[in-house]
Amino acid sequence: MAVLIESSRAYGRGLLLGVAKYVHERSHWQVYSHERELQSTLPRWFNRRDWDGVIARIEGPAMAKAVGRLAVPAVDLRRIGTGTDLPALHTDEHAVVRLVLAHFLERGFRHFGFWGFAGADYSERRQVILKEQLAARKTLLHIYSPERRARKGWTIDYEQLEPEFEQNGVRWLQNLPKPVAVMACNDIAGQQVLEVCQRAGLQVPDQVAVIGVDNDEVLCQLAEPSLTSIAPDTVRIGYEAAALLDEMMAGKHPQHTDRYIEPLGIVPRRSTDTLVIPHAGAAQALSFLRRHFRDPITLKDLDSKLPVSLRSVQDAFKRHVGRSLHQNLIDCALPSPRTCCENPA
Repeated sequence: MAVLIESSRAYGRGLLLGVAKYVHERSHWQVYSHERELQSTLPRWFNRRDWDGVIARIEGPAMAKAVGRLAVPAVDLRRIGTGTDLPALHTDEHAVVRLVLAHFLERGFRHFGFWGFAGADYSERRQVILKEQLAARKTLLHIYSPERRARKGWTIDYEQLEPEFEQNGVRWLQNLPKPVAVMACNDIAGQQVLEVCQRAGLQVPDQVAVIGVDNDEVLCQLAEPSLTSIAPDTVRIGYEAAALLDEMMAGKHPQHTDRYIEPLGIVPRRSTDTLVIPHAGAAQALSFLRRHFRDPITLKDLDSKLPVSLRSVQDAFKRHVGRSLHQNLIDCALPSPRTCCENPA
């Protein structure tokens, strides 16, 4: 069996782990794969052997034709409109967006943005779904998606185009109503939003909260601040793809051409660690405490930074946050704060 799945990204590695899990538990396949990137062309060994089946992330028409010429059972884990009718497994994009929206709404956001890659299939699907879900709430979605498209149409090309539009991104973010919650089409786009926020002088998460998709641990932890992300169930997708291929190789025909797997959930990190408070003084106090959570802060220090009386802020803070300012100061002063307004992931 041939496996054509990238090993350069967390998503692909998760799929490979799922395939490997099935092979070890249920089959006696001989599996052939090698390290590859998402946009890699077909390896030379692919056309030199006879395969009983293929699991692939089909990135374009050339790969689709090569797999089709084999006339063997095959399962696609990409599905980007290549014209094939292969059975495919995907992450449930509607469930992804529902998680994103619920996370933002729980934190009190009322303004929403989407940072995507124009022409990238996964980006446009997520953008459309988020727009639809917000429209049902009669809420506007602000979209940043430059019109220029990647020359080859590959995912990585779309991602590498984006820095050329950095200044446009700065203007877009600066002009959004604040505070605003921004869904990025993936973790790389999420990193870009955070970088543009730094250039624009915007505070994350107080003015702009950001969520990515794929939960690539390295990318999310390298981001500053660390990036909240949706974790897809890639191991399950890979496992079920292998099980489906096994059935097809045994002569069974799949009842459905597409299967959608719900994500594991959301992994919250510092990029969304905030609470929108409809009281200017209390919101400013929360922001100040979050930025100085490592510093020894007193109520007197805080009082000098507030636009209104400390007493009115204390009342509003307890009403909206559920805890007193004094308790937050105590928690932030602990060696290992657990309940402070800012505890970095």
